[in-house]
Amino acid sequence: MNMIEYDPETDTAYLKIQEGNYLESEEISAGVILDYDQNENVIALELLGVKSLQPSQWQSLKSQMPVSAYEQLQVFFANASHV
Repeated sequence: MNMIEYDPETDTAYLKIQEGNYLESEEISAGVILDYDQNENVIALELLGVKSLQPSQWQSLKSQMPVSAYEQLQVFFANASHV
């Protein structure tokens, strides 16, 4: 799962972390939005303005998602050719 979809036209990225029914979203820092299910589990991550995000804005997510999802973020940001 944990595949990041990047849209260069809107400079946004979406990472589905786990299956679940979306209930609500929370912007935890500028441009970083977590989507929750009915059990308050993080099921997705949305990144707005990816090109202008600072590492601290996404690195702080480590404790809020599975290791595999966080590793995908690291790879995504390490590969600057897509952004």
